[in-house]
Amino acid sequence: MEPLTSMPNLPHFRANKPKLRGRGGDFRFTEGTPFFEQVPQQQVLLALQHKTASTSLGIRRGTAPTTGRSQPLLGAGAGAPTAGFVTNSGLVLQFDAYFKEAVDESPLENHRVRKCKILVYLEDSSVQIDEYRQENSGMPQGTLVKRHQIPYPEGRPGTYTVDDIAVGGTIEVYGRRFHVVDANGTTRRLLQERLGRFEAPAIPFPVDRYSVERKEFMSRQTGCDPTVQHKIIKNDMKVFAEATLGNTVDNSKRAGFIKYDRNVLRFQAVWDDRESLYGDIQRFEMHYFLADDTIEIRAVHGPNSGRDPVPVMVKRGRIPKSITGGAKSEAYHWSDFDIGVELNVYERPLVLVDADGHTREFYNTKGVHLGDPILPPPVSVPVVEPPLLPPSVDSFTGGDDEDELASRSTSLIPSPPRKIRGEDVMFRYTAELKTGVPEDEGRRFIITYFKADRTVVVREPPKRNSGIIGGNFLSRMKVRDASGNVITECSFYVGAEVTFHGHCFRVTAADDKTLRSMEERANAPGGFIHSDPVKAAENLASWVDGRTDQVRAFLRERDLKGTGQASRPDLLRALEIAGGVELGPATPEQAVITLMRAAGGDSSSAPYEALVDRLVEPGGFQQGL
Repeated sequence: MEPLTSMPNLPHFRANKPKLRGRGGDFRFTEGTPFFEQVPQQQVLLALQHKTASTSLGIRRGTAPTTGRSQPLLGAGAGAPTAGFVTNSGLVLQFDAYFKEAVDESPLENHRVRKCKILVYLEDSSVQIDEYRQENSGMPQGTLVKRHQIPYPEGRPGTYTVDDIAVGGTIEVYGRRFHVVDANGTTRRLLQERLGRFEAPAIPFPVDRYSVERKEFMSRQTGCDPTVQHKIIKNDMKVFAEATLGNTVDNSKRAGFIKYDRNVLRFQAVWDDRESLYGDIQRFEMHYFLADDTIEIRAVHGPNSGRDPVPVMVKRGRIPKSITGGAKSEAYHWSDFDIGVELNVYERPLVLVDADGHTREFYNTKGVHLGDPILPPPVSVPVVEPPLLPPSVDSFTGGDDEDELASRSTSLIPSPPRKIRGEDVMFRYTAELKTGVPEDEGRRFIITYFKADRTVVVREPPKRNSGIIGGNFLSRMKVRDASGNVITECSFYVGAEVTFHGHCFRVTAADDKTLRSMEERANAPGGFIHSDPVKAAENLASWVDGRTDQVRAFLRERDLKGTGQASRPDLLRALEIAGGVELGPATPEQAVITLMRAAGGDSSSAPYEALVDRLVEPGGFQQGL
C-alpha cells in the first residue's frame, strides 16, 4: 500500500498537512538602528522555562549584560539573548517627583512647585512623566512627557533606565530637573525583592506660597474649614438623605408653621418724609407672618399719586432692628409692635397707626391691648400758580433752520416752517472770492438765492489743473451778515460784496433771468433799487453832464470795427473817466448793466450812442419804460 504522503490532497482529507513551526526573533540595535534577528526556538522556550530565575528588573534589548548595569530578567545561560519584554511585561514602577517653575510676572511669588509622577515601564525601559492635576490651577496639566525612551542630556550617550531613578536623586529631562522624593509601596517592594535595592525614606514636597494660599482658599470653599459659614440652604432631598443616615432634623423653626399657618397680622404704617426735598407722607401696609416671623411691607398708592406702580417696599423676610456697620442685629418680633411705635426699617422711620380686627384679636389673646388708631397728619400742599413766562426761542447756533427752531420752541408738536407761496424764484449770480491769497485768485463761484425760504447755496464749478476740487462750497442754508441779520435777496447785485461765514464774495455777473426778475422787483418795497433804470440814470447823469463828447470819443476809439456797440468794461471805464470817480456802493456796476439793457443791449454790450443820448436827456429812460 502506498504511503499516505503520496496521496493527493482531497476535500476534508489532507494527509500531508504542513505543521506549524515556531519562529523566534528579536531586534538588535546597532548604532541606534534596529535590526531583526532570528532567534532559535529552543532558546525562546528555554527562556520561558527559566522565568522565575530572574534576579534583576532592568532590560536593554539586544545588548549583553554589563557590569554595574541591571541584568536581564531572563537568561538561557552564557551568551543567551535577552527576553525582558516577556518577563517584565506589565510591570511599571512609580516615583513621585517635582520641579520648580519660575514665575516672573507676579508680585506674590517667584516660583511654583509642580508635582509629578514618573512611570518606568520595565518591558522596554520607557519612561512617562505625568503632572498631578490641581483643581482650578489655570494651567494645562496631565502628561508632561509621553512614554518613550528618554535620552540622557547632551554629552552622554544612552537612555534613562530604572537604575538612574532613585528616591533623593535628580534627573534632567529635556532641560527640566526633576527631584525624586518618594516611590509607592509596590515599587519599593519590587526593587527590594528583585534587586535587593532599598530606597531612601520619603522626602516631603517643598511648599510654595501659591500652594498654601490655594489650600486655604479651597478649604473655605469646600466646607473643610468649620469656621467659615456659607449659609447655603440645603434642599429637601439632602435633608432627607441625612435624616435616613441618622442625622436628626432640627424642627425648632417649624413650630410656628404648625401652630400659626396662614395667620398673618396686618398693620397700617406711615412714613413722614416731608423734611427731605420733594418728600411727602407715604402710607404702607405691613404684613407679619406668624409661621416664620417674616415681614412684608407694601406701599399703598392713592389715586393720581403720580408714583410708579411698584407696591412692594420690602419683600418678605426678617427685618433687623438696626444696621450698624453693615452687621444685622436682632430681627423684629410681633411682641415689639404697638400702635404709635416707630420702626426703623432700613433707616426709614415707619410709624404704626392702625391694625385690622384679626390682628387686634390675636393681641387680645396674648394679653396685649393695642392702642386706638392714629390719624396720619394731613398732606397740605400749598397751591402756587406758576408765573406765566413769555415764550422763549432757543438761540440760533447755525446747525438748524431758524424757522424750524422757532417752531420747536413755541409748540409741543412743531409744524414745518412756512414758505412764501408763489415766490419760488431763484437768483443766480457769478462771484469771486476776495481773500488776498494768491491761490484764491481766479476761483469762480455760483451763488444761488432762493426767494421761497431765503436760503443761499454756493457751488464752485470744477476747473481742470487748478488743484481745487469743485462742488458744494456752502450747503443750502440761511446766512447772516456780521450784525446777525439774515441776508435777503436785495443784498445781491452785480458789484456787491457780501460777507458770510467768514468769506467775502464779490458778485461779478448775473444771468438774464435773474436780471429780468430784479428789474421786475425794482420798485417793490425792499426791492432791487439798482435795477431801476430811472434811478440809475439820475445817479450817472451828473457824471457825463458836459462830457458827452469826451465819452463818445473814448467809445469810438474803442470801437475798432465800427459796430456802434460798446462792451461793458469800456462803458465802465468811460464813465469813470468822465466822472473822475470809480464805481462803488452808491453807484455799483449793477446800475450800468440796468442802463445797458434799457438802451437795447444786454449785460455784455449796448449801443453807446443811444445810451449816452438818453442818459443826458431828462427823462430819457422813462420813455423806454
